[in-house]
Amino acid sequence: MRLLMVSALSYALLCGCGRAQQISINTVDTLKKEDPEAVLVPESVKKYLEEKFNGWELAEMGDYSSLWWSFYDKTHIPYAVSADFNDDQAADYALIIKKADSVKLIVLTGNGTGFRDWGSKDFILDDKAGGIRHGLAVVPPGQIDVLRPKVKSLILKSNGLALYELESRRKIFYLDNESLKIFEGE
Repeated sequence: MRLLMVSALSYALLCGCGRAQQISINTVDTLKKEDPEAVLVPESVKKYLEEKFNGWELAEMGDYSSLWWSFYDKTHIPYAVSADFNDDQAADYALIIKKADSVKLIVLTGNGTGFRDWGSKDFILDDKAGGIRHGLAVVPPGQIDVLRPKVKSLILKSNGLALYELESRRKIFYLDNESLKIFEGE
């Protein structure tokens, strides 16, 4: 439910091709019912994926493990989120993409005219056997504390990206000084 609320807020704050728009939750809900992916993943992002990640495609609802859906509502889109991750007032995107039996997480930062993509070995998810078990959510700025495997904290200055495995938050990705950082722990 928390992921659904965060996603709805993300839709309300950042829709379209790079600019924040004033849009009501009711409008988002109406658009979401008609074509939820179109609201979240604009054509410019899909075109960039086709050009830059040849042979890879955006994950789909049917790619997810049935176990995933025992935790989350079917109206939630777990494979794509949009927010401003680098505070440049342009929409950025985090997407789970697939190719054959591989699944990968990518982050696209928009600058109004194009995108920069972020990825590394840390982004490869071993998920395809039995369906994808990972989903995404926006993490707003603030302090994040974890207790396991050891006590540690992160002060998130901008929006971050949470990677969930089923109901457990595994990692938080965030941009800091033009590099993508990873904060781990539950």
